[in-house]
Order: sequence, then C-alpha cells, then structure tokens
Amino acid sequence: FMPGVSSFEGKRVEQLKINPFQPAAIEGASIDMMTRCEQFTALVNASLPSSDVLPVIMDETFFTFLKDQPFGADFMQGEMPQINEYPKIEGAIETAKKVLKNRGYTDEVTQGIGAAVETRLTYLSRGKRGEILNVRNSTSWKKLFDETTVINLSRLANPKDRALVMSLILLALQEYRVSQYSNDSKYRKEASQNKLQ
Repeated sequence: FMPGVSSFEGKRVEQLKINPFQPAAIEGASIDMMTRCEQFTALVNASLPSSDVLPVIMDETFFTFLKDQPFGADFMQGEMPQINEYPKIEGAIETAKKVLKNRGYTDEVTQGIGAAVETRLTYLSRGKRGEILNVRNSTSWKKLFDETTVINLSRLANPKDRALVMSLILLALQEYRVSQYSNDSKYRKEASQNKLQ
C-alpha cells in the first residue's frame, strides 16, 4: 500500500483505506465502536493540537455523530455486531454545528469554535488524508494483518498526517489481535504457546 500512488514499478498498488470509526476485528466478531470513538478522538486531538474547549467539542461531536446513526442503540451498549458500512468523517460536520448550537455560546464564540471544528473535519476529509480516512470501509483487516504487508506513507507530506495514519494502523492492529485472541481458539492456543508466525 502506498497512498498517493496508483502503480509502482509497473504494478497496480492497492489503495489503503482506514475508516477511523471502524474498529478492527476478525470476521464475525463483535466490535466496540464507543471505545474506538474515544480512541480516535484522542488521536485527532494529539495529531491536531488545540486548546481551550476544542478537544471537548471534538469528543462530543464524534460521540453524538455515532450515537445518532441507525446503529446508535448498539453503539451505546458498547459491544455490537459489525456493520456493512461505517459513517464517513465528513458527515460529522453537521453534527458539530448542532453540538455548538446546543451549547448556548454567544454567536461570536459559536462561529469561532465552529470554524475551528469544521476546519479540522474538512482537513481530515480532503486530499490524500481524505482518500485514506474519509471512506465507508477500511481495507480488509485480514489482508492488512494476516498477510505480509508493506505500507509506505512517504507520499503523505505532513508528518502529523503520517503520525495519525500510523497511529490508526497500530490501534487497528491491537484491536485485531485482541479480537483474534478472544474469538479464535487456534490463534489463542498458538499465542499461549509462543508459536505465532
């Protein structure tokens, strides 16, 4: 995988896609989207530093955005079944406006914070970042983590973008391995015997 490149040395390069709201799990296993939402919020706030109330507004925006989805009741329960398509980041922009409106800030403060939140969400939704993150479904977790995989992020110009994408990949790897250990007896046995390959 090499975001920003469609072919390398004459061979087609598959595009890396990481939906930040899609927890990694083995096929058929349940997921915890609420925890993923909290982890993604922490990664965004670390990658795009901000001050004052903005990190809290980002957290409330993502939480409300997912809670208001058709699967919202399952989201609120913690563990839920995997779904066919996950929400895209760009959809959270309207939610951010509603969150701010309900806060009761003055118009000037609402406009200032609203512009900052919208800028961050738009930033994550466009360019090479958007090609990776603003998608309905991630690249197959099995393909990423059970096969030999090379991910080259050199075409992402901003080091903060590379850090965010790498952080999401490492988060997904951790989620996937926990899911595998919890739901795959063969994997669990090999892991307990230190025989993973």
